Parts: sequence; C-alpha cells; structure tokens
Amino acid sequence: MYDREYNGQRLEFETSGALLNASLVMRDRQTDSWWSIMTGDAIGGHMQGEALKEMPVGEKTTFGEWKKQHPNTLVLSVGGREHDDQDAYAGYWESERTFRGMEISDHRMKPKQSVYSFQHESVAYAAAHDDFESGALFALKGEETRRVVLYREAGASLHASSRALLVPEELVAKQDGRIWFRSAASQEWDTARAVQGWDDFDALAGIAGVEALSGFDTFWYNWVSVHPNTVILD
Repeated sequence: MYDREYNGQRLEFETSGALLNASLVMRDRQTDSWWSIMTGDAIGGHMQGEALKEMPVGEKTTFGEWKKQHPNTLVLSVGGREHDDQDAYAGYWESERTFRGMEISDHRMKPKQSVYSFQHESVAYAAAHDDFESGALFALKGEETRRVVLYREAGASLHASSRALLVPEELVAKQDGRIWFRSAASQEWDTARAVQGWDDFDALAGIAGVEALSGFDTFWYNWVSVHPNTVILD
C-alpha cells in the first residue's frame, strides 16, 4: 500500500494494462507516470525514478468476514450484478504454473511458494508461509535489539493476510512452538501471554515500542524477479 500524496500533490491511480514480471503496473492520471506495485518506483513517465511512500498494509480478508464486522457494507453493482460465482484464477491458485510460464533463476524456493515479503532498511526479505504458521521469530540484518515476529494462523487461507511486527527482543520469546509476549511494564515471564490467534497478535501490536512492518503476501517468483538479492528468513 502506497501513499498517493507526493510532494504536496494528490495522485489518482488506475491500472495501466501493463505487467512487469507478472505484477501489476499502475498509472497516475496527473503525470502519466507508470509505477511498479512491487517496488513503489516510477518505471516510466515524468516521475521516472521517483518512489512512493509505503504505508502500513491493511488487512486482506474475505467478504464473508468483512460482512460480519460491517453488516451495512454497500457493494458496487455492475449492470445489476454484484458477484461472479466463477473464479477466473482458480486454476492459477491451485497449480504450480506461473503466470504465462514465467521462469526465474533463483530456486531457493519453489516459484509458486507463497511468501510474506517486505523491505526494511533497503534490504528485501521474504519468508515462506509454512515457516511461520502459529508465529515465528526472525533476526534482520543490522537489528541487534529487535526481532521480527511473523504470524499466520495454522491452516489459514492463501488469501488471508500475514502479520509482521518489529518487536524489542526483551518482550518476545518462542517456547513450546508458540510466541510469548509480555507488556513493557511486566518484568516477569510468568505473566507473558501466548499468541494463539489474531486477537492475541493484535494485543502484541498494541504494546509500546512495537512497530508494524509494511509488506504483502505473494508468490516467490513474483517477488524475487524484482528483488533478486532477497534475504530469506528461516
């Protein structure tokens, strides 16, 4: 997710109809510049070489879950039709096939491995979904006193959002396959709370000194084709 305010100007984005390494390219109406969603950089037009500000990502969810929380939600109707029961991407999600057979040279993970990907201090990172189900702790380059906590519920849908936080290391620990956290005010680990679901993770996110990381879920081939020097968290 990127801020559309740039140097005091509010940009209006739309799809350009183009793809870069199988990923969407946006176009802004004000300058007719083209922007890669994978990097946030303008790859063509008046703003070429400029970068958008990345914002904390929102939660990806299903309409069913959204409707539970927001029952009065209005749905855009196109010609009186609100929903298409056929998923045009069903075969793509279920197969090992990349978009239009795109190939990559980096085979540290399978091309269609689902990953959480992000950038921190100009370094690109990725972690396989399988490696942080129920929560995991990772170290980042140059981070001596903080750890990254990545979380997905076991068995979560491919379309569910992963969560990522940068947390002071004295507030988190992993034991018995779970992430445990304590508030900054607590001095004893026997008062720590285990992350067992989204609500527990949200409680961890509310602790002072904890920073949300911006990133998104994608497939390995989409990410590494744009970020060839990606560090894999494992």
